[in-house]
Amino acid sequence: MTEERERVRQQLIADPRAVATIVAAVREQVPAYAALDDSRLHEVRAIAAWALDRLLHLWVTDGALTPADLRRFRGIAAARAADGRPMPAVLRAYRVAATVLTDEIAAATPPLGAPDAFALTRMALATLDTLAEEMATAYTATSEDLAGDRDRALRLLLDDLITGRHASIGALTDRAARRGVQLPAPYCLLVAEPTEVAGPAVTQEAALGLILGPLVQPGRHHLMEALTTYLDTGSANAAARRLGLHPQSLRYRLRRISDLTQRDPRDPWQRLTLDIARTIAH
Repeated sequence: MTEERERVRQQLIADPRAVATIVAAVREQVPAYAALDDSRLHEVRAIAAWALDRLLHLWVTDGALTPADLRRFRGIAAARAADGRPMPAVLRAYRVAATVLTDEIAAATPPLGAPDAFALTRMALATLDTLAEEMATAYTATSEDLAGDRDRALRLLLDDLITGRHASIGALTDRAARRGVQLPAPYCLLVAEPTEVAGPAVTQEAALGLILGPLVQPGRHHLMEALTTYLDTGSANAAARRLGLHPQSLRYRLRRISDLTQRDPRDPWQRLTLDIARTIAH
């Protein structure tokens, strides 16, 4: 261990910009990461923070990946196989991250000496080589397992659909095709579960009435029409055009719907509730 390496390590670990820079570079240079949703980006940031800490530790100590490190990398690779992210893209993301890390260390002041720079290069090459082999093996094994157990593969696909864990429509379509499933374009996934609103004796119709009841009363057909069109089009402007209304008139109706149902259709979760109720009611 050298004092200079430890100084740089502490600087980078304490600076949140380091992880942000790595993630931004990966998203910019690796197309499979460009369209990741917020839940996946959170995972990418967590992995980047952990990998940054481990790589810096290996550099400072002239160490090597431990069995625990390798288990984690294999677990990451297995997860990528399950969610359909291509292995070449995953490995490229790690190469991009290593390049950014090298640039960040090179920019440290005062600059490092040649021995520390050589040690960094040696560590990065050795680590990337080891993790590439371990991750590729785990990825292939998981892919073969999934291919051999179609029911399990479809359950994993459904889990990811429900929770929104997919990188892009293209990646999702390719993953479904490998399982022998063709998703409609566009597709809509609706998951509904019966709940006890006011006790076990409450019927489904009564439960739906608690949500949509105010909109099906006489004189409010225009509000139900506005809600249905808004749910179908996804935006107030598009719904207004379809109904031949001014956008402000459509937004006024959405506010009335919110007041009557106590569920704002402009809020994603409330919109989902209204959509489920509307779909089941029909």
